[in-house]
Amino acid sequence: MVRLTSISKNDNVIKCNIVPKDSKKKGALEVDIKTNEIVSYTLPTGYEDCISHGHHAKRRLIQILKGEKPMRDEYLVMWY
Repeated sequence: MVRLTSISKNDNVIKCNIVPKDSKKKGALEVDIKTNEIVSYTLPTGYEDCISHGHHAKRRLIQILKGEKPMRDEYLVMWY
């Protein structure tokens, strides 16, 4: 589970803060709008092994870009 906050986009990227489950610290994620590739991805200290969190978050950002999900300030992304 990961929380996405401060979601915003401009002409080139969609970006957000990324907060892993049980963390009070945030990382950051930027996805290129044209290629849908991750441009920048960092996790808070102690959560560096949670690489899959970024890929799940990236999918949600792409859903927002495609209009499948509404643009909001925050999302909770869960998977199993």
